[in-house]
Amino acid sequence: MRKKIKQDNVTSYYQNTKIVDNYDCKRFSSPSGQYIDFIEKSAVKTFIGKPSYTNEIILDLASGTGRFTFLLTELGYKVIAVDYSLTMLKQIKQKSKKHNLNIICVRADINYLPFKNKSTLKANCTRFLWHYKNWKEMLKEIMRVTSGFVVFDVMNKKSLRYFITPIANRIVTHELVNETEVTNFCIENQFKISDKKFLFLFPYIFHLKLFFLSNIFQYIEKHFGSLKKYASIIFFKISH
Repeated sequence: MRKKIKQDNVTSYYQNTKIVDNYDCKRFSSPSGQYIDFIEKSAVKTFIGKPSYTNEIILDLASGTGRFTFLLTELGYKVIAVDYSLTMLKQIKQKSKKHNLNIICVRADINYLPFKNKSTLKANCTRFLWHYKNWKEMLKEIMRVTSGFVVFDVMNKKSLRYFITPIANRIVTHELVNETEVTNFCIENQFKISDKKFLFLFPYIFHLKLFFLSNIFQYIEKHFGSLKKYASIIFFKISH
């Protein structure tokens, strides 16, 4: 039997109707938010690429309101959107119906995915693992159901994010991870890091709350590549 998910502030937060209804607008509608959206989607598109064959299935794990779900459909994939929040999945169903898209929505706990071993080639899991201390166990479960690769991101411990996380954790928990921890995890489990990208030298909240300085932040992020190791987000692509 599948174990029931343990309720936590992350689970509760993302099932709150008010939070979900305003999720995309609050984070990605402003010029600064559009910049964040563009950079993240560009990373996912680069890492995942085009389908290997017609109607290739891909898992979009912790799909939320469907930002990456719909990006993956645009790339040509048949997407299975997986989330524990019925409120989030409802958003995807409404949007897919509006645009006449056939997206399969599955409510599941990522600790215990309802799929067979190696049942799909690729999976995307962004903006999720950084909420949990047991991210390694979750990532192993995701790798169990894939035969190819997984794209995910972590919040970098060696970044400005380190200083604001205690404040952000008052709302919803965040776990910081350094690059070495991910590297060691892959070595221990015989996974391979196929690619990685360092994004956002300045954490999201800098861009969104100090929006009048966002152009300066963007300039520094674009032109000072030598500082990339201190970026607040690291995207990884790992494979078997």
